[in-house]
Amino acid sequence: MNKVLAVVGVVFLVVGLPFLALGVSRLREDRHFATAGRQTVGVVVSKAPRAGRPNRTGTSRGYCVLYQFTTPERVSVVNEATMSQSAYNALSDGGPIEVVYLPETPSQSRARGEFSTVWVFLPLGVVFTSIGIVCLGIAIRQTMSAARLRRDGVLTEATVTDVVRANVTINNVSQVRVGYHFSDEQGLRQDGRSPLMAEPDAAQWTAGRRVYVKYDRARPSKSLWIGPQPD
Repeated sequence: MNKVLAVVGVVFLVVGLPFLALGVSRLREDRHFATAGRQTVGVVVSKAPRAGRPNRTGTSRGYCVLYQFTTPERVSVVNEATMSQSAYNALSDGGPIEVVYLPETPSQSRARGEFSTVWVFLPLGVVFTSIGIVCLGIAIRQTMSAARLRRDGVLTEATVTDVVRANVTINNVSQVRVGYHFSDEQGLRQDGRSPLMAEPDAAQWTAGRRVYVKYDRARPSKSLWIGPQPD
């Protein structure tokens, strides 16, 4: 399972980190506009809804506005903004539109009511990255625990009890776990399960077959599948 979790964790990180970086970058831009931006009033050049991506209720629409403004330094700027529907409906061709621009680079501007992608990229980035970190963390802990058991665990024989199919498929091959039980140093029965293995490979593990495992002397319920031969 640690390999599966590691792969899942890496996939989520690969997807999540770029979203997180874009979200943080956009958030910084928004804060820069809020602190250093200069307000002015521009003119709506044109406005038109555009077809977006299909969704369950049909095709989404984007509300785009082309606007123009002139800085006190006589610099004329034309920009386009994707607006919220309410802000879009409040504007009219040739009408005024509130704009915030950066004095050092007037071409970078924001219109009032413009849709901010920070609330798309940032939440997705946080969620995907968090899932990736959690999965990798679990995989690393499992790997370290297995390494410790393999090095310091008590070797003993166990008896196969069953083979249970897991809800996991790797390369179109169903994965299973082999159940087993053994007696610890106190003579108490302990149960455990093997790591994921391909179903065809598990056909040899019939109930009653003897295998080797290692268990934690301090916590006998924690054990590690070794296989038909001892280390």
